[in-house]
Amino acid sequence: MDYGDWRTGPMNVVVIAERALVSVAVGSEGSNNIALNHFGILSDTLTLVITDTLGWLSGPTHFTVPLEADLGAGYAISITVPAGTPYGTISQVYVTAVSQHDPAAQGRDTFQVEALPPYRLYLPLVLRNAPTPAAAAFAP
Repeated sequence: MDYGDWRTGPMNVVVIAERALVSVAVGSEGSNNIALNHFGILSDTLTLVITDTLGWLSGPTHFTVPLEADLGAGYAISITVPAGTPYGTISQVYVTAVSQHDPAAQGRDTFQVEALPPYRLYLPLVLRNAPTPAAAAFAP
C-alpha cells in the first residue's frame, strides 16, 4: 500500500471525535468527547466553532481552549435530542479548531448524532444444539 498522499499538507491542528456515531434517546442529553492538539507549537489557544445540522447542541458553540506544551486538551460536546424527534433522525455535528498563533493552522472533524427511542429492549438469544431425531437414533 502507498500512504504517500494521505495528507495534502503538514499536520498541525488535530481534532478527533471519540465516537463517529453518538446515540441519544429522544428527550435526553448525550455527549461526545473531542481531543485537541497543535503539534509543533509549545503552547497555543484554539478557537473552537461547533455547528450541527438540526440545532441539537446544548453547550457553547464558539469559545477558546488553551493548549499546553504538546499536551493537548479535551472537551465534551453536549447534545440534546428534543422530545418528539422521530426515531432514527440523524444530525451531523461539525467541529472546527483554529490556532490563534497561526490562523492558517486548522483542524476539523465531524460526527453524527442519532435519535433513539427512550429505551431499547434487547432479549438474549439462546441457542443450543438440539439433536435431530435422526441423530438421536444413531447415538450410542
